Amino acid sequence: MNDNIKALHHSHQQYYRSPFGAAAVLRTVRIRLRVEADTLPKRVALRLWKEKDGDQQLAMMTRIEAHGNVYEATVKMPSTPQLVWYYFIIETANGIYYYGNNADGLGGQGQLYDKEPPAYQ
Repeated sequence: MNDNIKALHHSHQQYYRSPFGAAAVLRTVRIRLRVEADTLPKRVALRLWKEKDGDQQLAMMTRIEAHGNVYEATVKMPSTPQLVWYYFIIETANGIYYYGNNADGLGGQGQLYDKEPPAYQ
């Protein structure tokens, strides 16, 4: 795979995740990912799963034209308090890339992976 691809999500910056921090039950959260590549990805998705019930969701992200190469999804938090984990899937003509939490797992700026990455919460 060689797409000359770069991506950025910073879980501590409101531009990329709003609201920042723990989200209240049933609250809508906006999540963004910036993707720079030689060609636009075929699709960008957000994979989420809930800690308590294991419910999983694959949310297709929409490119925000006014922001350039930024993709966005909004998700609603569950009706019971629990952790929700997430990472990104970037599909290009040449393959699939993943963007997830950095190796230390402390949140903030993540990194690209060629396999399922550590998740953000």
